[in-house]
Amino acid sequence: MGTRLTAEVGGRFAVLLVVATGVTFALAAAFDAMALRFLRRRLHRTPTPIRAAWPEAGAGPAGTHERNLLGAR
Repeated sequence: MGTRLTAEVGGRFAVLLVVATGVTFALAAAFDAMALRFLRRRLHRTPTPIRAAWPEAGAGPAGTHERNLLGAR
């Protein structure tokens, strides 16, 4: 005994397919906009300076001192 899709079931399936496609498209657009906004903010932000500090003054590579790398204290 085979089953057939009625016109009502076919119509509901079509509506569900259109709604699911619309929701998917809207979510993809929203997440793309959020990602683009995040990347643009990141590009315009000034980078934080990297401070090189060793446990003891003069413990770094030969010829360097903590005062020279970090500025006068």
